[in-house]
Amino acid sequence: MGIETGIDFDHPRPRLDQLIQWGSAVLAGAFVLCALASVLIALVFGLPLMVIGALFALGLAGAALLPTTAAPAVTLTERDLITRSRIWGRHAAPWSAVEMLKSYPLLPPAGAEVMRRALVGQNRYRPAEGVLIAVRTLPFPYRIHGWFAGEGFTPAIALTNRAHQDYDRLIDAVMRQTQRKSAPLLSN
Repeated sequence: MGIETGIDFDHPRPRLDQLIQWGSAVLAGAFVLCALASVLIALVFGLPLMVIGALFALGLAGAALLPTTAAPAVTLTERDLITRSRIWGRHAAPWSAVEMLKSYPLLPPAGAEVMRRALVGQNRYRPAEGVLIAVRTLPFPYRIHGWFAGEGFTPAIALTNRAHQDYDRLIDAVMRQTQRKSAPLLSN
């Protein structure tokens, strides 16, 4: 019933993933600095409306962090699901903390990728597929992703065919490990 020990599911293009994650972290840092500068300007010059700009910049910082938490590389073991983010590091969650939720809502719908289909080619194109899962023991940054994915502040990650090699095998292993054999969840 279990899985093989230590199966890694990495990003198909690791250098691109690294560039996106570090770029997102730098952008988020810039937004936080803008928020601090806005608060400083508000205090020094008595411009209370600058606080609204600070709140807006903090919201953008959260959105900029989304690529760092959305679909990290994962390792599956008999006991744990291990997330491996370049920014947030490794976090092991016992399978009892993993809940399969639903189809990933932040993926583009099948008919919306006209340009991607044209660039990749009709024969090589595969529609985006993914599953959003809640992992209760993940740290705060993963709560940002849960919020953007419509799950409140529940820590969540996505497993997608665009961000993980051997996606079908990954989903099969996760479904077996969480003992959820029914697939209606994936067809939403």
